[in-house]
Amino acid sequence: MKRRAFLSMTAAAALVPAGPLLAETRIVLNEVQGYLNLRADPDPNSRVRVSVRAGTEVTVHERRGDWLLVSIEGGLGGWGPIAYLSPVGRRREPRPVLRQLYVNSPRDGYLNLRSRPTTNARILMGMPNGTRVRVLSESGPWLRVRLDDGAEGWAHGRYLVADPPGRGNGGRSGDRRSDRGGPPQPGEFLVVNAPGDGFLNLRTAPSSRADIILRMRHGARVQIMETLGDWVRVRHESGQTGWASARYLRRVGRR
Repeated sequence: MKRRAFLSMTAAAALVPAGPLLAETRIVLNEVQGYLNLRADPDPNSRVRVSVRAGTEVTVHERRGDWLLVSIEGGLGGWGPIAYLSPVGRRREPRPVLRQLYVNSPRDGYLNLRSRPTTNARILMGMPNGTRVRVLSESGPWLRVRLDDGAEGWAHGRYLVADPPGRGNGGRSGDRRSDRGGPPQPGEFLVVNAPGDGFLNLRTAPSSRADIILRMRHGARVQIMETLGDWVRVRHESGQTGWASARYLRRVGRR
């Protein structure tokens, strides 16, 4: 029996257009994250349509280079890298473990992810201090990295370190989770802790590039439904559900 996708989305936003199938079934493989983001276009920086658990069977509709347009039960789907979509029954060699680093830029609070290894290249996004990345390749002092949500680009190695910022210094320097006493658990109530921006985005998928459902005000109360790495699926006090970064949530009663 096929596994279902672990994310519920608006069908119109993620349905794969009808068309001829390639009559091929593949399985999602992603040992590192446990899920794969299917995107709107065959580009690692395009919008996330839906996230699918590793082990889910998908149907292939189209291929463009190293990307496949696939769908799951119900018609939800999008584009995924062929490296993470294995033909059913084919034996696959284990993928090498990529070196893991963390953004260490407490002064600015973020590090730019760029399209090329130069300060003149286009900025793809700002990675918050403490963001975990995996190194794909190197070019001088620059590193090509992949974020947990699948986004890829170049970052300066000077601001990437082996240990999460804040270890050994009382949890300061960008670690907002030091007072949480362990990861949040399903059923637990937390509050939004985003005094700087005044809000935290509730998204359709565990990715900073997923669609925004609403902006949850600083201090808003949420209930944990599911955890996935640095992301949690929550129920907002308004009743709406979605994914949010656990970094900006704290336990009720803590300051």
